[in-house]
Amino acid sequence: HRDLHSFPTRRSSDLEAYLYVDPIDKSWPDRRKQEHLRTFNRPVMARTMLHEALGHYVQGELDRQAPTTMQKVAMSPLFIEGWAGYVEEMLLAEGWLPGDAKVRVAAARATVLRAARLVAAVRLHALGAKLDDAVKVFTDEAGLDDAQARREAERAAIDPMVLADALGRIAIVKLRDDWRAAHAGAPLGAFHDALLRHGTPSPILLRKVLLPGDTGSPL
Repeated sequence: HRDLHSFPTRRSSDLEAYLYVDPIDKSWPDRRKQEHLRTFNRPVMARTMLHEALGHYVQGELDRQAPTTMQKVAMSPLFIEGWAGYVEEMLLAEGWLPGDAKVRVAAARATVLRAARLVAAVRLHALGAKLDDAVKVFTDEAGLDDAQARREAERAAIDPMVLADALGRIAIVKLRDDWRAAHAGAPLGAFHDALLRHGTPSPILLRKVLLPGDTGSPL
């Protein structure tokens, strides 16, 4: 859904990509080992490929062609993580792997998990919640096992920017809808081209570039 030929990129033969998977720790109890392994099923790995290859990798390559140094080095977490999460949902909605309900469920669960990170981070860092409260967000709202939920809660406690995934995706979806409303008849790919030509500034700031004079809410 983008014309990648319009952007110069390096030859594929110059590049190597790696997917790192956390191994099992032999000291873990059997239940934790099984919970860990369940996250590496085929639908989740297919979703991960969308996120990493067509999300982060493509965006990283196009970032090199941004018109200014500041745009190249902006590296907004809202843009980088929000775009990758947006790509997952967008490609499935546009017909990738038609009929594969399991991949769509995996993508939906990932979206729910990112929303839970946003909620947990806000509660921990702005509303005085305790770690156990954050654990309940992940078990009750995102459906995680106890070990995974505690790991996510500890991550949110250490790094409040785990909220970037969900917040960035929301901002990109809102920008897309407003941009397409202002450019009647423009294909979806035209929005992606416009969005990705400016490096990695926050999608909230990109509204000023893509929608000059816009006064609407970015979220």
